[in-house]
Amino acid sequence: MSDRTHWRRRSPSPLAAGHSPFVRYLSRWAKSGIAVGLFAFTTAGGAPSVAQEAASPSLPEVAPATDPAASSSADTPPTTVEVPLTPEQEALVQQFIDARRTWAETLVEMRHLEIRYSNEVDRSPENMDRFAELRDRARGEMRTLFSIAEKLYAELGNDAETGRFLLRTIEYRQQKSVYEDSYNAARLLIDSGIPVPALSVFAARCAFLEGRFDEVLPLYKRFVETEGPDKLEQVDQQLGGLLEAYPQWWAEELAIREAEAKADDLPRVLLETTRGPVVLELFENNAPNTVANFIRLVEEGFYNESEFYQVIDDLLAMGGDPVGDGSGTSGKFLPDEHDRADR
Repeated sequence: MSDRTHWRRRSPSPLAAGHSPFVRYLSRWAKSGIAVGLFAFTTAGGAPSVAQEAASPSLPEVAPATDPAASSSADTPPTTVEVPLTPEQEALVQQFIDARRTWAETLVEMRHLEIRYSNEVDRSPENMDRFAELRDRARGEMRTLFSIAEKLYAELGNDAETGRFLLRTIEYRQQKSVYEDSYNAARLLIDSGIPVPALSVFAARCAFLEGRFDEVLPLYKRFVETEGPDKLEQVDQQLGGLLEAYPQWWAEELAIREAEAKADDLPRVLLETTRGPVVLELFENNAPNTVANFIRLVEEGFYNESEFYQVIDDLLAMGGDPVGDGSGTSGKFLPDEHDRADR
């Protein structure tokens, strides 16, 4: 695929039944190499797995498309159209190819370590540390590849290979409630005519989290027009109910963030998890006693090796309890600070 001056665009193949709207639409495109194939990894045993995180979510079905390409025989081979590229577009295509190859190499090494772990060949701390290192690298490489694919799709328009990768990655992000830096790609796919109603819901959530409040309701309405209001999940109904008050709250929050960024004096804690590191910024000005006590517990190792004992999608993840069921405490209690006037 390297060193080419044309981008091969393949025509859609028929819809496959029995999949989520994301996967159903993906089946309209011919398979396009490792960008999709890497998601097919399955694993066994106890080692963490990127592939397990990419399992298809349960989403409502959509009616098959009625265009001629979608209704053709499953045995009809896809056609390929050569699209001339400018030098700038050619460079972007090469970036996509190189980034995809780099990501693939990382995932292949992860798979190798995972197999050795599952087969009890190597369960050493060094093996697990290497896997964790590669996992974090793979996620960064995936974000880079997603950004390049977004630019390439915007340049070429309705291209099967990059569109397929974007759609499959959005499905993964939707399943994992990852909405940051996803709105533009979802909007691109919607505007190019991808007939997947779930895209509108995903884009609406992204818009809300990015403060694009004027775009949230139109996206939800787009979904409701084809699927009906009953198909909206509870979290989407809740977001719709917050639209009246949230713009003002968000404006106030941005002002606070700007002031805090200038001061740059808030304490931060690095939370190491089996899914990767998380940096927690602590609002010391709003809850000084709570923050001070939390930092003390961190420094004493109180939270080390504790688990998230309750996780509810799109709502919360509860952890930090040494007992592991929510009943444990540090033995010390502080007055609540959530009702402070400046909170």
